[in-house]
Amino acid sequence: MDFKDSLRLQLESFENLFVQTELFETVEKAIRIINNARGVCYFTGVGKNMYMSSRIASTFDSLGIRSIFIDPVHTLHGSMGIFTDNDVVIALSKSGNTSELIVFLKNLRSRGFKNIIGVSANKISQLSELSELLILVEIKQEGDQFNLAPIASNMLFGAVLDAIAVEISYRRGYGKKDFVRNHPGGELGKTEV
Repeated sequence: MDFKDSLRLQLESFENLFVQTELFETVEKAIRIINNARGVCYFTGVGKNMYMSSRIASTFDSLGIRSIFIDPVHTLHGSMGIFTDNDVVIALSKSGNTSELIVFLKNLRSRGFKNIIGVSANKISQLSELSELLILVEIKQEGDQFNLAPIASNMLFGAVLDAIAVEISYRRGYGKKDFVRNHPGGELGKTEV
């Protein structure tokens, strides 16, 4: 597979988002859950989704939504007490069956924690069963010769969640002045308001 074929397949997966009507209904519910939460948005994932979760948490935080990435494996080793009923956990897993993530979520649920939003490409999964809400992001093709590497799925998960962050930030009235105040470093810190 050459560069153009890979890029075309990834773009087709992006375009496929706009025909997923169930996705838009679910996103509205997710926005309400996150917007009504008065605690922290914890993002989590394993493997490539670990990096994506960390990046998305950073985007949410920069748009005025208190967020942090947590490693599900490390959290199982002494940090399960950090969660409150005011928090939301957003868990990313393409398969929805990633064993390390599932163990973490089962432990979270056993403590009575319910505010779990799953993000997956698989509707019938353990993540779906453990989540209060599942954001199903159907992946047409990953964009590699095996259709296995999490290329399009990572980008689509990121795009959907970034767009959710933008809407929540907008609904909360988070302004340019707030954005610049929270970014004192780099070129953004020099932005005139």
